[in-house]
Amino acid sequence: MRTRSAQKAYMRITRWLPNEVLTEIIQNAPRADLVTLCRVSKLFHALALPSLNQTVVLETSMRRREVLEAFCRAIMQSPERADSLRSLSFTSGYLYRSLPAEDSLIESLRLMRRLEHLVIQDFRPLGVVSCLARLTFPNLLSFSLTYPASGWKTHVEDFLSRHPTITHLRLWLIGGEDPVPEGALLPKLQYYHGTARLLSAFSKHRLQCVRTAWAENADVPVTCASIVIEKLGVQASPNLASLSIVCINATQASDAIIHLSNHTSHLQKLKLHSYARYITRAMVNDITACLPRFERLKYLLFDYAHKGDRLVYDVGEDEEPEILKTWANSSSTLRGCRFCEIACVKVGQKWEECSPEELDAEAGFDERRASRRDP
Repeated sequence: MRTRSAQKAYMRITRWLPNEVLTEIIQNAPRADLVTLCRVSKLFHALALPSLNQTVVLETSMRRREVLEAFCRAIMQSPERADSLRSLSFTSGYLYRSLPAEDSLIESLRLMRRLEHLVIQDFRPLGVVSCLARLTFPNLLSFSLTYPASGWKTHVEDFLSRHPTITHLRLWLIGGEDPVPEGALLPKLQYYHGTARLLSAFSKHRLQCVRTAWAENADVPVTCASIVIEKLGVQASPNLASLSIVCINATQASDAIIHLSNHTSHLQKLKLHSYARYITRAMVNDITACLPRFERLKYLLFDYAHKGDRLVYDVGEDEEPEILKTWANSSSTLRGCRFCEIACVKVGQKWEECSPEELDAEAGFDERRASRRDP
């Protein structure tokens, strides 16, 4: 039972602050506080519950199927719950060719008119992705899709063409060789994380950050840099500031930086990943020679995609610190530099050692933070 002072405080708050202001305050409260507010009164329950239900994560499995069906029933029975939802993540497992709740899931999705973030990982040949053409979300800002099928023209392209509001896109279409349209989709796109082959489909005028692999097929006789440059259309990407590319080996990494220094000298953040763990003297020298061509480069990071294997050099492993120092001093604009497992940042006029993880976070390449920030 409330104390008298608590009752007076509650009456003053609800008397002098309109519900719109209370709602704004509640929406910025931590999740634990939202749970507490739901117990204060019927008014606060009504105001806090929508914020508590703004983010939903759904997974299909033998034990979670009932949860999914219960969620869909709740949405259809109380459409106001769908109206409060802002972020939805849906994962469909490999084992399911069909899903009993799929029809009700689509009907539930249709009610989510204010959805801003949508994540779909659909590992079935036919599934939720095949229903994308029947869905529209007027306020959608970010969309993430992993889908192992050639459904680009049939499903995905049509969905994206009806959502010009999207600014953040993660798109991995595994397999399939459907033709890709040239630069017409998503006029507000700022962030792209996905397959390089699909880059040419999107408008690049506002594009600021790209994270991509060089190609789906390692046997394609084209370098990662030439693919990215061709698909980006450098002249159409004046705002591109951050680029992260996965390369097959050190030769392609050095080739990438040669191409990029000649075509995208306005880059501010560049990260190169190499699958092969063979570091050559030629690669080191190429990067050193190209760095002065970048006019605004603040962060240069080189690492390898697979951890745990022994790194093989044709230069001595004890030369790592000297290579890092050479790179760091090759450009007056650099503020941070990484070579494999060592990194440094510029503090005042001096370079100081830091952990690779710290530099990744400072440069905005921390994958864990990025996944939380960009659904």
